[in-house]
Amino acid sequence: MRKIIKWQWFRIVLMLLLLLPVLGLGGIIWFSSVDNKAKIAELILYDEHNQLNDELFSKALAARFPRGTQLPNIEAFVQKLNGHCTHNGKTYCSFVMSSTFCVVTIIEIVVEVSAEKTVSGVFAKSRFMAC
Repeated sequence: MRKIIKWQWFRIVLMLLLLLPVLGLGGIIWFSSVDNKAKIAELILYDEHNQLNDELFSKALAARFPRGTQLPNIEAFVQKLNGHCTHNGKTYCSFVMSSTFCVVTIIEIVVEVSAEKTVSGVFAKSRFMAC
């Protein structure tokens, strides 16, 4: 009976000796890492009342999808955000920016399309809806 207990303690100590450096290094890396991408975007695109600045967001989209950009590029962007686009002379795209029970904020994008089926202008507006 005593040999079994000693063997179990040996296994526990061995596991701790092997795992502690790995867990400790992981914790140090996790606590010392910084990722401010979301905060930077929020501080740039939102005003002091936490409202999206539609004009600034439109300019950011226009910079991301400048004149001459192929239309499928902006459609792929919207699809990554679980949105959709419809075509009716202009291209209209929308996606949910945020939602909770009975409250939703939607981004609507109007894409002006040239005869070559490329982007000639991008304009965005946020819309708040509630029950």
